[in-house]
Amino acid sequence: MAFTVTQNFITLYDMESLTGWVGPASLALNTDINRQGTACIGWQADTTGTVVWGPTFATARDLSSVGGIREIWFWVYVLDYLDLQTASNGGIQLWMEDALGNQGWWNVGGHPFTTVNDDMKYKGGWLQTGVRTNAGFIGNTTGVNPDLTQITRIGFAVTKTSVSSLPQDVFIDWCYLDSDIDTPQLGPVVYGPNNTDGEGLSELVEALQAADIGYMEEAGQTIIIRGRVNIGTQDGLNPTRLVSYRRALQSRPAGYLGYPSIICRGALGSETYIQFGEIVGTAPDVRGLDGAYVSGAASWIPFVFNVGDPQVSGGWYGVNGIYLTAWDGGSYNNPNFELRDCRINPINPIYIGNIGAVENCVFYNGNDANFGCIVDEAGNLSNVLKNCEFINNAGALGIEVGGTYTLDNVKFSGNTYDIVNRLGNNITLNCINGSNPDPAKINNVAGGSVTINNVVNVTVHAYEVAYGAGGGTSPVPGATVLLTADAGGPLPFEAAVTISNDGAGTATVTHNAHGFSTGDYVVIKGSNEAEYTGLKQITVVDATTYTYAMPVIPVGSATGTPTSTAVVLTGTTDANGEVLGTHNYASDQPVKGTIRKTTASPLYKISPVSGTITSAGFHADVALVLDE
Repeated sequence: MAFTVTQNFITLYDMESLTGWVGPASLALNTDINRQGTACIGWQADTTGTVVWGPTFATARDLSSVGGIREIWFWVYVLDYLDLQTASNGGIQLWMEDALGNQGWWNVGGHPFTTVNDDMKYKGGWLQTGVRTNAGFIGNTTGVNPDLTQITRIGFAVTKTSVSSLPQDVFIDWCYLDSDIDTPQLGPVVYGPNNTDGEGLSELVEALQAADIGYMEEAGQTIIIRGRVNIGTQDGLNPTRLVSYRRALQSRPAGYLGYPSIICRGALGSETYIQFGEIVGTAPDVRGLDGAYVSGAASWIPFVFNVGDPQVSGGWYGVNGIYLTAWDGGSYNNPNFELRDCRINPINPIYIGNIGAVENCVFYNGNDANFGCIVDEAGNLSNVLKNCEFINNAGALGIEVGGTYTLDNVKFSGNTYDIVNRLGNNITLNCINGSNPDPAKINNVAGGSVTINNVVNVTVHAYEVAYGAGGGTSPVPGATVLLTADAGGPLPFEAAVTISNDGAGTATVTHNAHGFSTGDYVVIKGSNEAEYTGLKQITVVDATTYTYAMPVIPVGSATGTPTSTAVVLTGTTDANGEVLGTHNYASDQPVKGTIRKTTASPLYKISPVSGTITSAGFHADVALVLDE
């Protein structure tokens, strides 16, 4: 089933009659070369840019952008277009006149090689172009711009560097208003299921062109988009599906229009699914490929893509996105949409707080140091961002909600700021699997703080060596592991402390700059009172004090020379013979400890564990000897 196209365009001139048109003697109705209907208006262009005026409106029209963005579109066809003037010299112009006779114009096209801006280059054939009326006139004839709320007629002008030998070499067809005050939806709406062979963008172009809407065209494997296209409805009746592989989508605006864009919407009963690229694998190892590229025309004319409606689902898979923006209606904030294996260059930040997943992506050359390249505005960072890189951005990762997050294999290089703390919150980043934000590259835009913890894995593996025929090893489950700090690292090792108790079972430890967190374990030694010593789980009071519970209450404070040592790992080996933990790596930390199994046969003798936690973490394989 093909896509269906609807639109709310308001026809200003249909060019089906010459009645009311004013221009040079060559002005005539042409029924041979028209683009829409059965006729168009044609004339011979000159070197002075004579204006061809359409009929005066019965009542003045409000074409301003108050109450909603408005765009004026028209079809233009210029023969011998290599003789066009540049756009800045009036190659192709749209004019307006108000009720007081004030006239103004916009330049909307020119010579394809000498015109500087791509959106102004006319390259032959029928082109749909126009203006967004909030853009401001380029010039006027009276020193006063026309009042856009009181427009009485619209004109067109084409200027050549030399006069053609053809009796008519310029043709204008169907001029319309893209949005009226009462219908602020901009652009056509395309909906309905397409097939799933990956040709969705091509079918979208076909549907628009069949409806005489030239916002998109196909050039080989590239789809050109010039205006705003809405995908999906909110009528509860028409689900929409668009799947595209390998096609490139490139924005190339025409005239003084807004950013080319795709806006996706849906509702219960009319959900929209949009997918660029192919999905490979199954969860949780989904990858993407063949998404080709999605590109804005330039850094100052980015491409807008909006899938923020939660009734829209799908994703980008293997897309190379260039010059993308979240401004002007762009949004990726949708838990049902994902980005996988994409390479994206955003112009202005992209908000990803509620997105379903951002995995195996590269974000590069973002230009906003105070927002970031992508921004988490929902505090969902730990759940969505994984295996990504940020390269050469003014601001890389923006965060707007305070709290503790995990960065899983998120790499940073060449950025001015790796982390942008947008709203003055206190943020902690636990960095695992090689995540490497630089603490010296933090932008606390409105105050607050960012703490970076480089978290590495700590693992102890217990096994029994089998003797006799065949040999081999087997894991030892149920063994008790205790791994503590040793001398020479940043963690406390046999640090001198004082300990008192409240007489109700709580010991209070005074330990200067201990650096612990509530829930950590310590080993207390050196007290003459045994009740104070042993493995203790602590509750932090402040930077110099923590407490722990005592099942037996001693009399008075601890005497002797009590010390406290940080515990790195404690627990019982699992079915694989392993105890797994993490460590906040600041610098290399020597560790030592023991592993043994003294309950539940088979029993094993105590064995020592030692080594150093490095930036790569720590793993120890310990052979246990039977003790029965």
